Amino acid sequence: MENIYFVGFMGAGKTTIGNKLSKEINKKWLDLDIYIENKYKKRSDLIIKEESIDVFRNYEKESFFEISKEQNCVISLGGGTVTINEVYDFLKNEKNVFYLSAPSKILYKRILNDKRHIRPLANKNLKEFEELFLEREELYKDISNYIIDTNKPISDILLNINDLL
Repeated sequence: MENIYFVGFMGAGKTTIGNKLSKEINKKWLDLDIYIENKYKKRSDLIIKEESIDVFRNYEKESFFEISKEQNCVISLGGGTVTINEVYDFLKNEKNVFYLSAPSKILYKRILNDKRHIRPLANKNLKEFEELFLEREELYKDISNYIIDTNKPISDILLNINDLL
């Protein structure tokens, strides 16, 4: 079976839902951000801060194509991964791309309350956050085969995804 990809903005639940779904359907789970951090032995926020966002995007592109070679996996992507042209083009041809969606104000609240993840591009006021969200939302919609509302209980989200698979 082909890979399942989760795309969406920061705070949408890509990591949480990807991990839970993989256990539920007995597939390997890969998280691109975790893969990058393990590969480069540095947190993503530090790569961006100490090197640059462009360096991070290059690492992200290289890492994406490494993990996309895996088969039969659930793959959670970073919020900005779809802004990389080669990744975008690749995902346009995949069959199981899920856009995990929620209103920007809800995502903003989620990331402000999430102490587990450091999100360097989240250090914005609500207006800047919403502008970045709107820029990316069209990309998510364009490459996805399915749009999943994540503003509900995780159990309902997983049922919805399983029904579509």
